[in-house]
Amino acid sequence: MKKIQLRSLSLVAIIILLTGCATPSTQKYDMMLNQWLNKTELQLVSYWGAPDKSYTLGNQQFLSYYSRYNEDIPNVSENYQPFFINGLPDYDPVLENVNYQIVPEVCKTTFTIEKGVVVAWNHHGAGCIAN
Repeated sequence: MKKIQLRSLSLVAIIILLTGCATPSTQKYDMMLNQWLNKTELQLVSYWGAPDKSYTLGNQQFLSYYSRYNEDIPNVSENYQPFFINGLPDYDPVLENVNYQIVPEVCKTTFTIEKGVVVAWNHHGAGCIAN
């Protein structure tokens, strides 16, 4: 009985850990990549284009694609200037020096091909999001 409870608890812990790996921003990307499972290598390359990098190991081939875009993050400095409402002081922020920091977001997506068919995928990077 204790072994069954321990196995059940272990299974629940594994599921929680695995679901914690997918963030809301990558879940759509994961769903999009799942659509490529069991598609042919020709279909994949016809849509994604020639891979940026490829590697063969035994009967598996790995096709890697890199994407990059810039995200503009505003840097805002604020000053608070006092003013009065009904005789009571209040403070209103005055925005000064609004500029943007450009942060490159990169994504590496790798598909695993066996016998000409996509059998797996993985991705790394903050830029792995679906539009």
